[in-house]
Amino acid sequence: MKHGMGFIVFLFALCPQWVFAAQDKIGPWEKINEKHGIVTYARTNPRVVLKECKAVGLVDATVPELESMMRDYDAYKKILFLSKKVTPIDFPGYKNTADTLYVYLLQGAPWPVDDRDGAGRLDFYVQRSSNTVMMKCQTVIPEYPKTKGVVRLPFCEMEWIFKPVSATTSQVTYQAMIEPGGSISALPTSVIDWCMKYLGTFTVQNMRKVAKQGKYKHAKTIITQTELPENLVHYLE
Repeated sequence: MKHGMGFIVFLFALCPQWVFAAQDKIGPWEKINEKHGIVTYARTNPRVVLKECKAVGLVDATVPELESMMRDYDAYKKILFLSKKVTPIDFPGYKNTADTLYVYLLQGAPWPVDDRDGAGRLDFYVQRSSNTVMMKCQTVIPEYPKTKGVVRLPFCEMEWIFKPVSATTSQVTYQAMIEPGGSISALPTSVIDWCMKYLGTFTVQNMRKVAKQGKYKHAKTIITQTELPENLVHYLE
């Protein structure tokens, strides 16, 4: 399997209630898997009923190359599992800028699960002192027109962090919280366990594969100008 993020929506849309993160405070990160040089963590978070996940691994690409990848809408269809559409949008009251991009994402799902979609924003930030780039994706346009037969994601928040470790390699951190919406059914414990362990791994692996295609080798400098705000610095710690 070569994709990751959308599969979280698919599998967690079917999760039983007993695997939900029903706590009133953020729990500690717990290591749940290590494979292909990618370490996966999970923790409870009161903002969502599902556990928040994080994966950390190295990618043979520079920070400017990874930044360029995440500004390319076509790349998301190769990174996100079962992605059907990732397109820029122009919606009243939401203004695109050089470092804030509004997008519509449509995630497919195997029958009998309904497809999921969301309209949100991609915010790019840079920490100049470490040459680190962070991209934060979150659903922010609930009034965006709905499509019949597609479930709107009530909440989705993802972060990608690119930190240089050498002249040609970067550390990638991928973090996600999702509220899938729709009805909840049961899945075997083994499936839930597999999902928690490997989806972050697949996401970072997909970025490795896309980076190897060489499409973003032209990117030599970081183009993001918005400085990482203090309230987001904790993601880098």
